Amino acid sequence: MLRHLALLFDIAEHRWERPAGRRLLSTALTIVFLVTVALVEAARAGLLPELLAARLPRSHFAAVWVVFTALLAFEVVGLIFALARSVAASVGKQLELLALILMREAFVELLPASGAVAAWDGMRAGVPEALAEMAGSLVVFALLVPFHRMQRHRAITADVVGQESFIRAKKAIAVVLFGTFLIMGVAVGVRALRGEPGGDFYAAFYTVLVLSDVVLILLSLRHSATFHVVFRNAGFAAATLIMRLALSAPPYANAALAVAAMCFSLGMAYAYNAWSDLAPGRAGDRPVPPALP
Repeated sequence: MLRHLALLFDIAEHRWERPAGRRLLSTALTIVFLVTVALVEAARAGLLPELLAARLPRSHFAAVWVVFTALLAFEVVGLIFALARSVAASVGKQLELLALILMREAFVELLPASGAVAAWDGMRAGVPEALAEMAGSLVVFALLVPFHRMQRHRAITADVVGQESFIRAKKAIAVVLFGTFLIMGVAVGVRALRGEPGGDFYAAFYTVLVLSDVVLILLSLRHSATFHVVFRNAGFAAATLIMRLALSAPPYANAALAVAAMCFSLGMAYAYNAWSDLAPGRAGDRPVPPALP
């Protein structure tokens, strides 16, 4: 089963990462944005049925929120693919996704209650909260640079067969995550069409990510029980939990928690590299000096 799921993952990743897939993504997002703007304008002009018009915003800036939401959905797919490459790469994608979510929330705070043109009277109440979320997003974005530079992507075991088995397990988890993401997305879409509250989709999905991180910790124990590897994986799971809290926290607190998750992940990467340099018997580590006679 693991081999079949890993093969399915490889096929999906190849199709997703190729240039044609990126061009399709750009085209789809552009169409979503233009269609949303057209629907908002039609609703403002009274050209739509009342039932449909009542569910549409009256500000063109709502199209920015819609296209950001669609972009986040595509970024989640990239996050799932990153999971099979390395745990650290997955956490990096989670932090990138969190930065985008904060930026999207800043647009929500600045979204005028009505009218196509942003006006101070309709937006000033949300300016402080939007600035806090934008600042938090910027800090996470900036600190991702040293975080990615610290990644060495070392194998957790010198056993080639064991390492391949662990990679296949991660790919299988990624396929399950992708299926879960689709099911959750369809459920939210159905509730939205019914006029019911959809709930916080990304907060719920980050809960799933926390659970998948715990599964990865348990699976990694089959191949390496080294303290610094176990602690690193547990620490990254804790960082995902902080991100989950940030997504459900009110303004100001969400930005602070996002920065805290970023700083914690950065510190974890630095400490893990330092421990790896001390750990004997690993490729790329400094040799252990011989014992004195």
